[in-house]
Amino acid sequence: MQQQDDALVRLNERLVAMELELEQTRERSLAVRGRTNRMIHIVLALIGAMALLNLYFVSNMAGDVKVVANSMVEMYTNFGQMSERMNRIRRHVQSMGENIRMMPVMTDQLQGMRGYMAQMRSDVEGMSDKMEQMQVRVDTMNSDINEMAVRFRNMNQSVYGLGVDVREMSNVVP
Repeated sequence: MQQQDDALVRLNERLVAMELELEQTRERSLAVRGRTNRMIHIVLALIGAMALLNLYFVSNMAGDVKVVANSMVEMYTNFGQMSERMNRIRRHVQSMGENIRMMPVMTDQLQGMRGYMAQMRSDVEGMSDKMEQMQVRVDTMNSDINEMAVRFRNMNQSVYGLGVDVREMSNVVP
């Protein structure tokens, strides 16, 4: 029985040692579990922070995409206006081309006008000569009219003198 007691004591010692070992293992496990839980919490917090950061960036990017879309709409509108202006410029250039095609005709017309202008200048010079001749004649007529006016004045004075003489003569006769 003693063997059994010894065996039980040994078994009890082993069980106590095992219990101590299990307790130490449990304490280590709890320490590891606590560290693991802290690590998990830290990793989850970091993942949460990254998720929030991603949401912020996605929101920010959505605003930027909206700005880009508005800029593209504005650019499309500007391209439309530019196309319209280019069409107007093209029409003006075509009009200028048509006007340039008329240049030879205009050159011929200008040469014809130059001939007419030379003829008109000659006519004006002739008119100037005629005007000078007319001026000489008008001056002569003016001189003749002045001379006639002097003669009429003299004649008026003579007639007045005659009237005075006639009156004096009529006073002598009673």
